[in-house]
Parts: sequence; structure tokens; C-alpha cells
Amino acid sequence: MTQRDETDLKISKLLKEQQAMPHNNEWFTRKVLNRLPPRYVVAGKWIPVATCAACLLACLAGWAMFIFTRTPGVILVRDVVGVAILLASTTAVLYRMLRSILQISEA
Repeated sequence: MTQRDETDLKISKLLKEQQAMPHNNEWFTRKVLNRLPPRYVVAGKWIPVATCAACLLACLAGWAMFIFTRTPGVILVRDVVGVAILLASTTAVLYRMLRSILQISEA
């Protein structure tokens, strides 16, 4: 055996000796862990993506409304604030949507 294997064996033996014993519970068995449902429900994977898509459509509607209702040749404070809000919200929605899609592809 190598030094690393011997060290691993010593550490595992030490941990087994010092571990706390579980309380005696007649209702709990190791089979309970096999019966637990999966941590992530497969049916709900599309909900964050659909929500982000709806928010993205709302952002696009906001951009369209901003573009078609502004006064040509005049830049108002309202226009600057509107662009800042639309830019921030669109960026946040796109970021969240990409994160949701990447989480689905990793799972």
C-alpha cells in the first residue's frame, strides 16, 4: 500500500470510531432513503423558462411602446429614465432565462 492509502484507512477508521450513533427509531430504516422522491420535480422544469419568456415579451412590448410613443428630435428626462428601466429589466430577464435554460440542460 502507498502512504496515501494508509492515511485514508487511518482517517476512515478514526471517523468511524468517533461518529455518533443514531437514535433508535423503529420507523426509520435504510429503505426509507430509497423511497424518497427525487429532489427536483421533472414536471416543473418548464415553469421558470415560460415565466421568463412571458417577461421577455412584456419587455419587448415596453420597447415597442417606447419607440413608437417618443417625440422625434426631443430627448426628455422621461425618455432617459424609460430607456434605463427597459435596459435593466430586459437584461435581468435575459440573464434569468439563460440561467434557467442552463440549469435544465445540466439536470
